Amino acid sequence: MSDRKRLIFDTTGINRFAEDTKSAAPLIAGLTSGYIVRVTATNVEESIATDSPEKRDRLLEVCKKLTKGEGGEIIRPFHWITEELIVRFEKNGAVNWEATPLRLQAYEREVALREFIDDEVSAQERAHAANVKASFEAVFTEARPHFEELFRSGRETRPTSVADLVSRLQMPGGAFWNFGQGLYERVAKRCPDEGTIRRFVAECPPFHALLLAICVAQYDLAIREEDGTKPSSHRNDLFMAVYLPYCDEFVSDDRGQQIRLREVVSLCKLTTRVRWHREFRDSFCVDFGGQRGTTSLVS
Repeated sequence: MSDRKRLIFDTTGINRFAEDTKSAAPLIAGLTSGYIVRVTATNVEESIATDSPEKRDRLLEVCKKLTKGEGGEIIRPFHWITEELIVRFEKNGAVNWEATPLRLQAYEREVALREFIDDEVSAQERAHAANVKASFEAVFTEARPHFEELFRSGRETRPTSVADLVSRLQMPGGAFWNFGQGLYERVAKRCPDEGTIRRFVAECPPFHALLLAICVAQYDLAIREEDGTKPSSHRNDLFMAVYLPYCDEFVSDDRGQQIRLREVVSLCKLTTRVRWHREFRDSFCVDFGGQRGTTSLVS
């Protein structure tokens, strides 16, 4: 087994590479030789949704180059991963989440050839992304008046943080376990009891991270006291949490996502580092003074 660290980028990180592909080339070469780079299905889908054909092609080319190294791969959508984990747990009563297949070769072929990616497909992907984003956010924003009434009446006090909310929701019979039961039931076609969900969560960090991401969305969109700032809990940004247990370092250039995913890492007790793109990039030293094009890792 390789001792190289596993690396995943948010699409904001892919964008930074695509903005100047010439200067990014040595860094990408260093990454693919020093890390196992996992490009996510979300990276690919968000790249396809880019309306500019030129930028879209640059983004997909970066995705292709990032997976060129040994062990590099494009991995499955987050919901496919959690559904597979549920299927295996339901069948066997246990699950080895680390052994669950991740690689999505169909996406790798499509990114390499790009035969079927055109403006029409891009428009369809944008429309789909907009619809699921709006539906996701509506679930929480429509619940805000109910929570505000609870807080005004004094029947409940407003949670002061995501961690505070999670601690309340994880009480026996709490909504945290209800969230898990609902997601599990959609796949298994039966509703498990709370004990089963507690055991599944304990055995399966990707599913645990998904539930925590839902709690983050609930806090940010429905519970956090409104202060004039725009909520930062967007569906794709949050659900990248499912990928956190599958990497050692997650690189993003989105402040809101950074904050939220670090909360998930803390609450899920993961060892994953969530890093800024610039800080991660600057941890590399590109040396053209010796061998031409040599890239050395200094992180």
